[in-house]
This record gives sequence, structure tokens and C-alpha cells, in this order.
Amino acid sequence: MSGSHRTHHHVVILGGGITGLSAAFHLARKHPTTQITLIEKSTRFGGWVRSERVEVCDNDGNRGSVLLEAGPRTIRPNSKSILELIHLLDLRSQVLSTPRASPAGQNRFLHIPPTPGLQPLPSSILSAFTLPLGRLVLKSVLAEPFVAANRSRPPLTTTTTTTTTTASSRYDENEGGEDESIDSFFARRFGDAFARTLGSALVHGIYAADSRRLSVNAAFPALCASEARGNGSVVWGEIGPPAWFGRVGVAVQRWKNKAKGEEVNTEAWDTGAFVEDHEWEARIGAAALLSFRDGMETLVHALVKALRGFSNVTLRIGTAVRRISQDETHRGSLEVSCHRFYFYFYFICPYTCDAKLPCVQVYLDDKNSEDADAVAPLKATHVISTLPLPVLDSIIPSQPSTGALPHLNVNPLSTVTVINLVFAPAASETPLHPPGFGYLIPRPEQGYPAAESASTSSEPGLLGVVFDTASLPEQDDQGQLNSIGIGVAATTTTIAAARFIKLTAMLGGPYPLLPKEPDALLATVLPLISTQLGGRPLPAPVHYAVHRNEESIPTYLVGHNARMSELRRALRDQWGDRLKVIGAGVGGVSVADCVKAGRQAAFEIGTQIEAKMSSTE
Repeated sequence: MSGSHRTHHHVVILGGGITGLSAAFHLARKHPTTQITLIEKSTRFGGWVRSERVEVCDNDGNRGSVLLEAGPRTIRPNSKSILELIHLLDLRSQVLSTPRASPAGQNRFLHIPPTPGLQPLPSSILSAFTLPLGRLVLKSVLAEPFVAANRSRPPLTTTTTTTTTTASSRYDENEGGEDESIDSFFARRFGDAFARTLGSALVHGIYAADSRRLSVNAAFPALCASEARGNGSVVWGEIGPPAWFGRVGVAVQRWKNKAKGEEVNTEAWDTGAFVEDHEWEARIGAAALLSFRDGMETLVHALVKALRGFSNVTLRIGTAVRRISQDETHRGSLEVSCHRFYFYFYFICPYTCDAKLPCVQVYLDDKNSEDADAVAPLKATHVISTLPLPVLDSIIPSQPSTGALPHLNVNPLSTVTVINLVFAPAASETPLHPPGFGYLIPRPEQGYPAAESASTSSEPGLLGVVFDTASLPEQDDQGQLNSIGIGVAATTTTIAAARFIKLTAMLGGPYPLLPKEPDALLATVLPLISTQLGGRPLPAPVHYAVHRNEESIPTYLVGHNARMSELRRALRDQWGDRLKVIGAGVGGVSVADCVKAGRQAAFEIGTQIEAKMSSTE
């Protein structure tokens, strides 16, 4: 390429959450001559990933600094997308882990109303025989291989449009087979009691959703794969001969592809495995969960810092996107019209352009602009949208020949209220909670309260509670401690002195939202948690924070994968390779899923750019 043309390509990324940051970072590090602009509506990056450190004290003179999470709090140690970022961003020294052998790594509980207290989930063969929930799990799992293959294909009952899908959907055509709800799947293979008690609690903890509506193919594809591999049995497909031979077959096929030199549409993970670090490998190998000394937002801050170090990256916060459309006057370009909330900014791209691709001009208007349409649009060769799908639908016009993009408004979005509670160091050795990670609550036997009863209901819609101090005590600086006792069980060996105790309660999701102020909500939630922990009244917290994460987690309704396949086909037909739609609304709600989606989008667009540049040389 001529030296007078530093780049012909401009990628605009909509949304500065973890998905958008990942896409920008991976694209920037691999393609330093491609101009990248990341646009975020709010005044901060990171989306729902929010960490806050607060100073606390109690009446006994104890002081400390505690770390509170308003969104995601941990990641799995087998998440290669996260391990890669930890390596590339040099974050190993900031990583904290919850060992698998610790109480928090082993012990999890359910609260099953109306019975007070917690019931432990089995964590060993012995506990499967001795615990009430263990016997339920053991009976269901042992019986499952003897249940005849029963994944039938009855007449479709799903109504699928671009705006709604019925909540009673059971099966729908899906890429790779028929679909059903996770509740239907568990009931069919493991029994109704297993589905309501364990299945609904699991879905509460991950998706804050009703398991009777959530697609098993979209949310838990590994279960469907195991059932198919086991010829109808999930257990047989997971631990029986079909699983052994299946994994051997996959390994052999990968070896054959490598021997033939066949390329796979992905990129090798750069997790730093080639760097000899036995201590790190041992920590990861022994970990049940990972986080960071200053919380999950450490990842956000490190990504933003790295992006600011790239000369080809422009970061814009406080900027909303009004509309995106195809610019017919410039071949290969898109128009992105922005609205600047906080101040007027004018930027002319220093990169030269030719007649084939547009020169980039960005005009950002403030909120007092009387004529937003007079603002010149930002032009780009590629756009990656990480926005919630309904938001994307509101800014993308219908195409004259093909209409609107399909299925952007099908899936509902759960609103989750997070309450961080900080208690003073206990004055006695009696623990506030048992040693463990926390507990979840299954769906009520009678179902969820109706939305119209929210104003009169006393049920706050509690989904579960996390025992933060037990799992990641190193996040907190205890400072001056005058009390005795530790406030959690003495078996938690990582706690050597009195410390403030953190709990995090999660509410909402499939429950109707309660119209209560924070103080009133706290007055309702504390007695409920006390009952669930066994009846001992909880003391007043020395600090609490309430975060309402509006429409933060999508519920993948039955048939989601098939709808996303249709969306991808419509994107190819209407936009070619110029618009990519990724993020939690498309597939994967965890931090690792979002990071991986951004990385894959960057890889695919980078491949397209390389091919385009090669063809013009």
C-alpha cells in the first residue's frame, strides 16, 4: 500500500460496555492502520460492570475499606477470553481467586420456601446420599439414563414475530434441532421436582429469568449436545462411552485439520501459556472463581487505558447515536448520526482517503442544538453494534426493498436490583451465615406474583444472596479493627481477624418490580434474609447501596437461535459485511461471553479489511 494512504478503513463501534471495549481492543492491536471510533452514550465505560470502593466504620471504632460490585462479580477460571485479556493487559498481579477447596468454592445452598433456613447442595458423593437435595439430585441423575429418549417434535406452538413471542412456547424450529424451555428440558429428562427446585434456581442465578421461558438451546447448549451425543440421555452423553469416543473424535479431527493446514475461522488464544509461571498456573488450576483486587471494573479500566494508548483509536463518551443508515453516495460507507450530550466537539480525521472509500468527518452536537439533522454524519466502512437489540431497532431505518431487521424486539429484558449490605464485625463468634458462596431461591410453587399486584405485595422478589466476604476477603482493607470474632464461620481460614461482612442480595427478574424507595426496600429485604438464613435477626448494616440495573439481562425465548440465524441472514442481505450485531442480546450474557463476542467480531472484520487491502494493492 502507498505510504500516502495510512488507512482506507474506519470501524465505528456502538456501545462502550465490555463487548465494545473488547472489540475495539482486539481490532486495534491487530490492525494499527485501521481507524476505530468507540461511541458510548453514558459518561462512563463498562456498561453493567461497576465496582466501587467505600470507607466504612461502626460504633466500636472499627474502620475499613470494602469493595462493592453493582453488576458481575466473578469469572470462571476456564474462560480463555478473560485469561487472554489478563495476559495481554498484564493484570496477573491483580487477580484474586476463590480456591476450589475453600468453603466458598465447595458450598452452595438453596432456600426453599416456606421452610426456614438453607439447604446445602451436594458437593461430594457422600453428601449426595445424606443431604435432602443430594437425594433429589442422586435419584434424578441415576434414573435419567433409563428414561427413554423423549425429545419429540410436536406441532409448533410458538408464535414468532419481530415484536413478540408467546410465553408458553415449548418447541420451535432451531438451528441444530428443535428447541424448548430449560424447565421443559429438565422436567422431561430429570423430573418435575428437579426442574422446579434446581433448574429454576440455576436460571435465577445466571439469567434472572423464568426457566419456563428461557431457551435451553440458547442458554445451555452443552445440555442439548450431551443429550444428542448420548442418544437421548444427558448423563450417558456426558460421562458414558459416547462422551469418550466423541471427545476423541473431536481431537482427531482437529489433528487432521492441522496436518492438512486447513485454517479455522478463529484465532489462537494468547493466554501467555508459553511464559513459564508455575505459581500462576497453580493458582488458576486450583481456582473455582476469579476476580480482581479492585473488582471487575479493573478489566474495564485496563481496556480503556490500553485503547487510549493506540493512536488509531478515538473514544467518545456522552454521545448517543440517533440513526445509522447506508450512504448510497459513498461506496462502502455507513452514516452514523450522533448527538453529543455534554459538550460540542469537532473532529476531522487526519487519515487520507481515496474516491473508493469515504473520508471520515465527525460532527458531535450538544443537547441544545436546534437542528440535529444539520450535523454532518460520521462515515464508516464498518459498524459493530453492541447495543441492546431494541435500542438498535430504534436507530436503524427499514430498507425500502427488504424492510426492518427481524427479531430485534422479541426477547424481554430483565431488570435486576442489587443490594450491597455491609455489616460490622460480629461481637461474638456466631456467624451471620454458613461458610460458602451463597444461596439461590427456586421459583415459588404457585408461580410468580402478577405484575398488577406489585404495589400491594410484600414479596420483594429475592432471587439469591452472595456471601462476598467468604469468597473474596482479599478485596477488602480492614484497617483498624477493635472487635473480636470474625462474623463468618471459623472454618473460613482465610479470615484471620475481625472484619466487616459483605452480603449482596439480588432481586427482580421475573418478579414484578416493587415501587419502593431504598430505605423501604431495605426494611423489607433484611427480615426476609434473616428468615432465609435461619431466623436470627440481622443487625442494621453500617453501609448499604441499592443499584437498579434496568433491562440488563436478556431472556432468550424459545427459538432464539433460529431467530438469530435469520437476523444474520438479513444483515448479510441488507448490509453486506458492513454491519455486525453482537453482544448479550445475541448470545451469551457472561463477561467472558461478551469479551469473546467482541474478539470474534474484531477478527472477522479484520479479515475482511485485510482481504480488501490485498485486492487493492
